[in-house]
Amino acid sequence: MYRYLQRRWVVVGLVALAVAVVLAWVVWPDHTSAPRQRQYRDVTACLLTDDKGLASRDARAAWTGMQRASVESLVQVQYLAANGVQDRSNVAAYFNTLAAQGCEMVIAVGVGPVDALIAGKGRFPSIRYVVVGGVPTADVTIVDADPPEGIVDGVAAAVRTLPAST
Repeated sequence: MYRYLQRRWVVVGLVALAVAVVLAWVVWPDHTSAPRQRQYRDVTACLLTDDKGLASRDARAAWTGMQRASVESLVQVQYLAANGVQDRSNVAAYFNTLAAQGCEMVIAVGVGPVDALIAGKGRFPSIRYVVVGGVPTADVTIVDADPPEGIVDGVAAAVRTLPAST
């Protein structure tokens, strides 16, 4: 009887070990697969919008273009909505924030943001500038404001031109 119990415990132990191995194989993460998190480049494109943020048609289209380019080129993208009065002096503070925090490209959408960008771009000559709509100006890329698909494509193309690092 002693041998029977001993053999039974060996079988139970082997079954438990087999179950543990199978569970570990199923549950254990696969460390050989590619990481799920994107490895963004050290380059940032920033969108400056009016107080409507991404709710306006043009800002939403510009943001879509930026996100599309980000997925393709691994450029980091962010946006900032200028709250309050949409005049040059108020929106300039938001523009200066983006320029001072290291955006390699600033894209402006809306009358106040475009006006603040045009007025303040001389203080930050190393930044690339894009405006949606607006009047052609030196050192500023203009993206036509119609149709929305044109904004998406134009902004995405501009963001893709950013170098690997500045």
